[in-house]
Parts: sequence; structure tokens; C-alpha cells
Amino acid sequence: MRPAALWRGDVLGGFTAAVVMLAIEGSYGIVAFAPLGPQFAATAFAIGVWAAVVANLVGVAAGSRGPLLAGPSAALSLLVPPLLVALLADPAFRVAGGAPDVPRLLAAMAVGVMLAGLLQVMLGLLRLGRVISYVPYPVHAGFMTGVAVLMALAMLPHVLGLPARPLPTLDLGAASPLALAVAAVALAISLRPPRGSARVPAFLLALACASALHHGLAALLGPERLGPTLGTLSAGWPGFELLPALADPGLLAALAGAWPTLLQFAAAVAVTSTMQTLMASSAVDGLTNQRRDGERVLRAQGAANVAAGVAGLLPGAGAVSVTMVGLRAGARGTAARVVHGAVIVVALLFATGLLRHLPMAAIAGAFVAVAWSLVDAWSRRASVAVARDLLRLRWPPPSLRVSYGVMVFVAAVSVFVSLTAGVALGVLLSVLMFVRSNLRQPVRRIGNAAARRSLRIRPATADATLRTHGERIVVVELDGALFFGTADAAARALEGAVARAAEVIVDFRRVSEIDASGARVLLQAGARLRAGGRRLLLSGLGAPDEPRRAALLALDVGRVLDADDFHPDIDRALEAAEDRLLDRLAPAAARAPVLDLAATQIADGLDAAGCATLRSLMAELTVPRGTVVFARGDPGDALYVLLAGQVGIWLRDPASGTLEHGRRLVSFSPGVPFGEIGLLRAQPRTADAVAEADSRLLVLDRQACARLEAEHPALHARLMRTLALHLADRLRALTDELESTADR
Repeated sequence: MRPAALWRGDVLGGFTAAVVMLAIEGSYGIVAFAPLGPQFAATAFAIGVWAAVVANLVGVAAGSRGPLLAGPSAALSLLVPPLLVALLADPAFRVAGGAPDVPRLLAAMAVGVMLAGLLQVMLGLLRLGRVISYVPYPVHAGFMTGVAVLMALAMLPHVLGLPARPLPTLDLGAASPLALAVAAVALAISLRPPRGSARVPAFLLALACASALHHGLAALLGPERLGPTLGTLSAGWPGFELLPALADPGLLAALAGAWPTLLQFAAAVAVTSTMQTLMASSAVDGLTNQRRDGERVLRAQGAANVAAGVAGLLPGAGAVSVTMVGLRAGARGTAARVVHGAVIVVALLFATGLLRHLPMAAIAGAFVAVAWSLVDAWSRRASVAVARDLLRLRWPPPSLRVSYGVMVFVAAVSVFVSLTAGVALGVLLSVLMFVRSNLRQPVRRIGNAAARRSLRIRPATADATLRTHGERIVVVELDGALFFGTADAAARALEGAVARAAEVIVDFRRVSEIDASGARVLLQAGARLRAGGRRLLLSGLGAPDEPRRAALLALDVGRVLDADDFHPDIDRALEAAEDRLLDRLAPAAARAPVLDLAATQIADGLDAAGCATLRSLMAELTVPRGTVVFARGDPGDALYVLLAGQVGIWLRDPASGTLEHGRRLVSFSPGVPFGEIGLLRAQPRTADAVAEADSRLLVLDRQACARLEAEHPALHARLMRTLALHLADRLRALTDELESTADR
């Protein structure tokens, strides 16, 4: 059973939110139905208040849990006037004499709200509602800023004590300064309550003080010098005339030409309500350290909007502002929502006589404060920062420029075109910003083998050849998805590479997917290379059935690619390209027979006698391909000199412990020594040495090295110097490699 304190908190929180926000929620109805004229204001107020009741009680009945209070919102209420204006332009929604056919108008709006609710339920069932929660923050901020401006403009007639009319038709000369003062008091107290009033909700205190000021001035100076009060309220359900209108066969005929407008309204309501509900749910979860199922909340809100449509009420959404009032008063659970709805019903049934005396100027002032609260802190700070930079005659930083520009653009469209257009543009901008954020340049880096070579250590002559002619091997590293959106940029990069290269390596290690457009670009580049007797090599694509590789092969109807064009990684691709380049430039060296000791790097600077002495101390090994010369953990008791073949240094795969899926650290060509670090430091081997081809080796073990030092100290010193220079060259090569591959 719940602790009594939690029950008390929910009761107090729901009660406080109902008392504080009742007039605000009713004001949403006044804003929504402004096109029907001031004579409909009392009914409109009731529609807004009853909408809050249905949003909370039906939402709880539909399975929504937690303290997230719901009800009509500024954004949703401002979607209604454009619909009503569009419908009023159709004679089918007017009675004889041209007056609005209110029941039929409410029925049409009800159909739109029901469609919006059904759409939300569908989004929740398909688990697509979370997509709307990914709307970029500047888009949401711009939309809410537009809503805030429209709310303030909608309240302007009441602030001035004038009848509710379109702004261009307002008679500003008839404005009441006293009504403006009442609205200013309500606004000031709502935004900055006086000290010592923390126990009284700010909006409630603002309405009380502004109402007292209004009636005091009316008693002294006459009520005609102030604006009107709310007037008589309809406490009952405002939709008694709705059901006959919904059942009227003439409604479908009247809607025949209005379906595009109605569907646009329904879509805008669904998107706006979903966006506000999910964002509000996320915010409340963070405040209460709870986690709710967003899709369940969305389905419940959709069901509540279906019920609101049936009842002829405004659509609703989760509301952070209302919930914050409840949370500050102690609300923590679902019971707060039930209490909130019940208290509103009681107030409508028994307190309408009190509510009718609320001055419209006081309500308008509090409502403008609500509008100001919708302009989030980021929008305010960003506006100040942008203005400061512009006054100093400089542009804001690019990131702020883009985000702020999006916010202002969405707000401007919402204000000067329509909120529906603002919602649509917001969704479109969300998609475009998502694509932009993921549409990275497909070419991460372009290099060549003059600066970046394979991990194979080659003799000095071959190394010098590659350093001189390595630009003929071009390496193109791709990044992200290679699809129709990035294919053109990839094509331009490959065209430049193809024009100057004999071998082009395309590395796919960072490519997430390839579509037909991306595959076509690669195959066209391969065809141009093959026509010129050159080669396209692909690395990082995995096994033949790997999806990216399969996408390429499926489109390779011209058989541009061969099996040996695919390499598991860029290292092996570079090695193959280097081998072919060396074979073309120095074919005799590439096919050199077994070396003798004098032709190896370890014999640099030694005369014939020194070579003979050193050779006499070394044993010769012949190892077949795949043989492990030494393994990780073996004693470091010898160095090796490769006379023929190829030996690689490998790290085993951590998961399987095998070399098959391991990582190659370096590979040695004939003439190159290896294993010297283990010998010099007398420590165990840190990796495996594996013969990658049938190989012949010379071995200088620890005993032979000690004998060389004792009997031929000068020769030993010369050998140590040669090994030190060899290690220095390898370290320099590693530095160049890291520099050539570093992100810039």
C-alpha cells in the first residue's frame, strides 16, 4: 500500500494544479474559438476546461501512469482558429443569414480531433512515436517560440480591454489604460511573485491580485472604463448539440470539400500533441527519477484525444507547466491526475458564480506569462548572444548561427504563415537535419604509398623505390554510408585518384553500407583502371557473402572485379599493390633468388671477412609456409635474418586464441632481421612470428652472440650499431605511418 504521505502529495498536487491552471486551461478554449466571436467565449472557456478533465481521466483509464498532467495547450489551441476560418469560408458551415453553424463547426472539428487521436494510437502501436522525439531542439524551440508569439497576439485585445477581434480590425484608440494596468499586474506577479508568497502558486496569486485591482478600479471609476469579465459560464458538458450534428447525413456532404483542410489539421494536431507529450514525459521522468513507456503514454494520449473529439472538446497533450505546479505541491503518482480532473469538475459545477467575475485582462496577463514561459532559456540566451555579436559587427559562431537560424525560421513560419506550416516545416527540417548530420563526406582521407606503406619491412633498395614512386599507389579511405547521397562526392575523389594512379586501393573499413549508386561509382572507376592496364583493390569488405561485398558483386555484370582484388584489410591491399609496383619497376629484384648474408641489412658495413665470421656463428633454417618460428611467451634467445620468403609478426585473436583472425603487426621481406629485441633484452616474445611463405632463415642465438662479443668485440659492436640503426629506421617509418593516417 502506498504511504499516506504519497497519497497526501498526490491529492494536494492535483488540487493545486486544478485551482491554479483552471483559468489558463479555459483560456485555451477562448483562444481556439476566437473566430466565433465574443458571444461564444463562455462556452469556449468551458470547452477548454472540460478538455483538461477528459485528457487526464481518459488518459489514466487508457493505461497512462505517473504524475504527468495533460490538457489543452497553447500550440494545440492555436491550430483550431485556422481550421474554423477555413470552414467558415464555406457556406455549408453557415446558417441562414450568414451566422456560423456552431454545431456543425464543432462536429467538423470533432472529426479532425478524433482522426488525430486515432493517428496517435496508430503511431504508438507501430512504435513510431519515438521518431518525433528526435526532432532537433532548435526546431522545437522555434515552434514553441512561434506559439508564444501567437498566444501573446491572441491575448492582445483582452490586454487592451477591447473585444476579441482580428488584430488589423482593432480600434486601438478605444483601448483601456486601466485594463492594460490590470494585465500588467497579472503578468508581473506571474513572472516574479513577491517575496514571502512562495506557499501560494504564482498564477493563482496573480489572478487574485489582478482581479482585486480590476474590481477596485471598477468600483471607484466605473466598470465601463475597464475591460469585460469572463461572464456567465456553462458548467455542463458543451457538446449536447454535437451528437445530432455528428449524426446529420449532411455533415459528410459539408465536409466533401473540406477534407484536405481537415486532414491537414488532424496531422498537425497528431504531430504537435505527440511531440509535446513525449517531450513532457521525458522531462517529467527526469524530474521524478522514473522511466515510463513512451509508446504507452502516446497510445493513452491518443485515446484521450479520440474521447475529446467525441465530446467536441479541444485536443490535449502532456503539459510540463501544469505538471510542474503539481510536482511542486507534492504530486508523485497517477492519483494526482485523477484528483486534478475531479477538482476541475467540482469547480465547474459549484464555482462558476465565482469564475464569472474573473477579468479578461487578468486572464490575459497570466496567459502572456504562460506564453513567455514557452520561450525556453536557450532561445533567450541565444538571442542575447546573437544580438551582442551583431552589435559588435561580427558573425556569431557557425554552430550558433545554424541553430539560431533554424529556430527563427520555424518561429517566423509559425507566426506569419500558420502553425500547421510550422509543424510541417519542423518535421521536414528534422529529416533534413538528421540527413545532414549523418551525411558525412564519404572520403575520409586520400594518401599514397610514398607516405604510407604496408606493414611489410622491405630491403633498403625496395624501400627507396617505393618512397620515390609510391605516389602511383593511391589509397582512398571511405567513411559512413556509400549511397546515392554520397556517391557523387565519392565519384569525384575516385576520378582524381584514377587519373594519376597505377593502383587504387579503396578502404571500406569505416563504410557502414553500400547501395546501388555507391556500387556503380566503384565499378565505373574499376572499369576505367582496367582499361588502362591498372588495378582497383578493395579492402575491409570481409567474406564474399558479407552484405557490402555482395552488393558490389551483384552489380558487377561486366566482371570488373576479380577475387584477388579483395583484401581483408588495407595493410594486405597495400602489400599486394607494392609487390606489383616493384615487379614492374625492378622485376629482377622482385624475383631475386635466395640471398646470402652479405646482401642482408645485418651485414651493412661489414667486409667479406666479417661476413664470413658472422656467418660461421649462425645456423640456417628452412620453414614451410604457416610454420610458427617463435610464439608469444617463448624465450627471446635469438635473432633471425630472412634470406628468402616472408615472415609476419602476429597477435592472436583474443576471443578464439588463433592466428586466423588475429592482427598482423609487421611483415618482413628477404634481407631483413627480426626478433632482435627479444635477444637484446632477454625477455619473452610478445607476439608470434609466422612464415607467410616458404622461407629460409639464418639464426644467431644467445650463445653465439656471447661468443661473438668475447672473440670479436669490434665485429660485435658493429653488429649492435647496425641493429640500432635498423630499429631507428623502423621507428621512423612507424612515425611517418602514424602521421599519414592521423585525423586532421
